[in-house]
Amino acid sequence: MEYEYSRDIPTKTYKDLENELNLNADVFLGAPVQVKFTNRALYEPRFVWVKLKSRTIHVSEHMTKTRAHKEAMLDDVVSIRPGPPKKPLSKALGEDEICLSIGFNGGGGIDLKFKTNDERQRWAQYLSIICGVSVLNASSA
Repeated sequence: MEYEYSRDIPTKTYKDLENELNLNADVFLGAPVQVKFTNRALYEPRFVWVKLKSRTIHVSEHMTKTRAHKEAMLDDVVSIRPGPPKKPLSKALGEDEICLSIGFNGGGGIDLKFKTNDERQRWAQYLSIICGVSVLNASSA
């Protein structure tokens, strides 16, 4: 089943999010994830985390939060799509269950490949809450 997210609910305040979300989740503490830009074909190991207060997602070449390499504003997110990336190197078995694509204003995006479906689902849920988007079944959109 494929899902698309659509920005159609009011964005919550930092205080509301702080009370609603587990701030000790890997989304905020950071996690090693395979990352690629949407226009590229190869994944690279990176450390990824979200800063709730600034509503930014960070990607580091180092496996710590101390040295961010790339940063993007979550207010610029226009889509969150669980499933394999639109430009995969090859469709690996099980990729539908561990990949997540994040699209930004202007057409760019990043593809994340997690270790487990549970991890991918948690990131999709937290990002959708932070970005103010709701999940829609693509077949009903």
